[in-house]
Amino acid sequence: MLDSYPNFQGFLEVSSVDPLGKIVNSVFIKNVITYKATNILARSLGGDASYNPTHIWVGGAAAAPSLPTVSRSDTSLSTASDPASDPTNVRSELLIASKSYSSSPTTGAPSGQQNNNVVTFTAIMPAIPTDSSLNTKYFFEAGIITKIGTENILFSHQAHTAIQKLQGFQLVYTWSIRFI
Repeated sequence: MLDSYPNFQGFLEVSSVDPLGKIVNSVFIKNVITYKATNILARSLGGDASYNPTHIWVGGAAAAPSLPTVSRSDTSLSTASDPASDPTNVRSELLIASKSYSSSPTTGAPSGQQNNNVVTFTAIMPAIPTDSSLNTKYFFEAGIITKIGTENILFSHQAHTAIQKLQGFQLVYTWSIRFI
């Protein structure tokens, strides 16, 4: 997939999965790494594991909305998905269920030098969520967050074509970041 999008620094794929495990709808989009990510990565690499990304934060609405503008200076999901603005809107924090690393060698480079070092985070909105109000909502916004106490620090953010969370279906968020 990365070969088809060689200039991307990362991507998000959101898939709707039916009760039999079949993907029935999928959205694939480039992500935006926020400026705050530099602070998060520096602390994480410095050994402060409390800054490791922990959740994917998603926003939805009762109807497919106009997509919010996403920028590197973002510090939160947009007010378009803020339940205080519209009670039919929802947010949900999905625990990152798996993290993985992959790489591929750079053609012609000395052994061990990589072109595509990719970290992938996966989170799942369950078929039967604890908050049943998530069913039937159209999810259109997501961000990787680091939770520090009660604060959500946005690491990466994007808005995508709305995908509806149907009752009994899972939404699977697969977020990859490529380091080149």
